[in-house]
Amino acid sequence: MKRDEFLQFLRDLTAYYDRRTVPTKHAIDLWFQEVERARIPAEAVQFIFEHIIKGPDFPRNVPLAIKEGFQCWARDQGAQWDANNEAKHCPVNCNGGILFMKRYDEEQDRDFGYAFRCKHCGRSNATGIPAAFLDELQREGYSVNKGIEA
Repeated sequence: MKRDEFLQFLRDLTAYYDRRTVPTKHAIDLWFQEVERARIPAEAVQFIFEHIIKGPDFPRNVPLAIKEGFQCWARDQGAQWDANNEAKHCPVNCNGGILFMKRYDEEQDRDFGYAFRCKHCGRSNATGIPAAFLDELQREGYSVNKGIEA
């Protein structure tokens, strides 16, 4: 997803949810930095938009919502995608080298989403995301985050 596609995506999303305030330029810049690392192909953008608007409200974490939508798109395509958008195999079926996980927080009585670089295949070189093995995460109480299913 290129910057101009991302900006149009945000305009459409804010219009769809009839938000009267537009996110700040600084927030948009930070969000784009996160989304850009995922290297989302243009053909996935419409699917991601349709995936997000299934939710009742504007997403609280826009980059995470976009990445979850991309995860669902890749799963629907029947392939895993690396940074060059080439299908690759991972023994734990991560998403382009990223493990999307969730963990329940008893204090707040809800699940929180997390992302980790997959140590099984090592395809992602995303900075700022810790690396882990799936079985280690599961022992620590994480479970695979399937995203919002249709």
